[in-house]
Amino acid sequence: MAGLCGIVGPRDCPLGPLLTEHTRTGETPQSYDDGDVRVGVSTMTDADQPVSATPDVRLWVWGDVHGIQTTDGYESRYAADDVPSAPAYCRSLYDRFGLDFLSRVNGTFAVALYDRQRERFHVATDRLGTHPIYLAETPGGAFVFGTDLQALAVSPAIDARFDTDALSAFFATAAVPGTKTVFENVTELEPGTTLSYDLSTGETTREQYWTLSYRPVDRPFDEVADEFTETVRTVVNDRLRTHERAGVLLSGGSDSRLVLAAADDSSVVTYHMNDWMNREARVAERTAETAGVPFSLLQRDDRYPARILDDNAAVMNFYGEFNQGHVTGFLDDIHDEVDLLVTGLYSDWLFKGLSIRRWTIPLGPLGTFQLPWEDAPADADEYVQRCSTELPPYLSASASKSLDEILADGVEAGQDGLEYHGVTYPSLRELVSYGECYPMSNDADLFYYGLTQTKRHWTPFLDNRLVDLALTVPVKHLIGPNLVNAAVARLDAGLAAIPHASTGVPLSRRYPLDFLQTKVNAFDHLFVRPEHGEKSYHVSGPWMEDSEYIRDTSFVLDTLVESRAVIDALPFLDWEGVVRTYQAHLAGSDYSRQLYTLLSFVRMPAVRHLAGVETVVDEAEMVDEVGAVGEAGMVDEADMPVSQFQPTPAGTNGELYEHGTDGTHSIARSDGGDDR
Repeated sequence: MAGLCGIVGPRDCPLGPLLTEHTRTGETPQSYDDGDVRVGVSTMTDADQPVSATPDVRLWVWGDVHGIQTTDGYESRYAADDVPSAPAYCRSLYDRFGLDFLSRVNGTFAVALYDRQRERFHVATDRLGTHPIYLAETPGGAFVFGTDLQALAVSPAIDARFDTDALSAFFATAAVPGTKTVFENVTELEPGTTLSYDLSTGETTREQYWTLSYRPVDRPFDEVADEFTETVRTVVNDRLRTHERAGVLLSGGSDSRLVLAAADDSSVVTYHMNDWMNREARVAERTAETAGVPFSLLQRDDRYPARILDDNAAVMNFYGEFNQGHVTGFLDDIHDEVDLLVTGLYSDWLFKGLSIRRWTIPLGPLGTFQLPWEDAPADADEYVQRCSTELPPYLSASASKSLDEILADGVEAGQDGLEYHGVTYPSLRELVSYGECYPMSNDADLFYYGLTQTKRHWTPFLDNRLVDLALTVPVKHLIGPNLVNAAVARLDAGLAAIPHASTGVPLSRRYPLDFLQTKVNAFDHLFVRPEHGEKSYHVSGPWMEDSEYIRDTSFVLDTLVESRAVIDALPFLDWEGVVRTYQAHLAGSDYSRQLYTLLSFVRMPAVRHLAGVETVVDEAEMVDEVGAVGEAGMVDEADMPVSQFQPTPAGTNGELYEHGTDGTHSIARSDGGDDR
């Protein structure tokens, strides 16, 4: 698994398992041993690590670094004719600024630094915690860190114990809030924070060098759109000027289209992932043709979820679902074609106010009509209630707390703001608008982190310059007019004229006409002219309809049966509850997310190790326990005890005028999956 790991202090814990656990093809693991300091790094580059900042300082980097903000302006790493590697660049920054370079640097990374002369060891995350670092301590007092939570959990010197409350949150929401993990004795380092370990005393200290703070500036929409457009253009072309072979993961929406519109270099190629050549794929292809760049359809087959399950489960850090590691099954197709994958992820979180709840009008069987006005929670208690949901039926009686009780236990008002499960937000505003992805491990989606484990990749919207701008945009410009559409229209009229695949509205259409036409087209797409492929789970968007796939195939049933021994070995899971959950889903309720989260969990190597189960059972021995199973994995309705549940409403189209943003998708998806 790509990442960083290390042990500092007494030598009561081997480094090897932390470094080599789940290493994938194409990674380059490297280790360093200097007595009480042992560090490992595994990356997808050939850069030698550690690098020496001074004769007594060693530095490691996992991730990417783009430049640094100085008192004289922004300096780009890519400005040099011979672009230095990220570790070599950070070494030069440390020589100039010392450890303070972390507060200035622009990138998505995890860093480790050893100052031998001062007997100090430091680890740090970037501002948003995109590359999380997990922390633990051995019985002998050694400090252990790693970016692979599973490897940490199975380390022989770490007494990993599951945290029942954190597990409940994970199974209900596919994430664990704040700096907590599913293990009682393992925590996550806060975003934008440097942790320092004193080898002479064994003491640790923390310094938070950056805090997410929303400071809106009230100014006209067009003024904001102009600045946003120019900043995107600067960020994109700064990165792409290295002339690496870049492949844009292109959707039929607007975020990835903006990347194409901003790029001066037309040498990029595009990829679109889908089950069939539906409306989303056709719009993506038209977008690539208009931009004059090559287009490739990466088409999933019916066995795709089964083929990526174990590969993705092996690199998960207990947030997201295995099926969200979308690129895994296509690595052979793209590995030699491009050096860098580019996505439009998190544009909707930062510039479309995706976390901001709007007022809605209930329309009975038609769903709801969402208005462009914020419905803000009155206080933290109301925020917790909105985040809460029912716990899955497969949790045993050991899950004694409800999710709202678990979430409420981690809320505390302090001198510096509102603390939410170990992360401090200056106010409720920051928690409401950004808490779903700050830190990034709060995001219940594997897409971004999965990319860190598959291919070198870059997400322009996480650039510090764009994040800083986003934190100044008034709410009214985030939930009314569309900044991303406006930027595409300013950069490329041809691309802006192409309708959005989900809304059917050209990106050039101005607000409020685009808002009104979106609502009309939504009714048409859902009830008048819905688009479906040959299979029930082939729909008009980029992603498979998981709820129907579970009903129409035996994939989930087969995997649950194979994993029966793991489920039985873990006291917080109940096999009969698993059966009832599956049967309830077949009967029409939507438990797809809870079932996929469960599958992700039971297939993680660390979970199987901690459960003491290394083999799977024979399906034939277990199939009778889930009812009469037909060829498609269906069971008899008479065998379905579903009346005791309160399941999630069936289907994802209950929000008539919303497209993939009804709470069943993560923050990284909006407008029907425009997250590429």
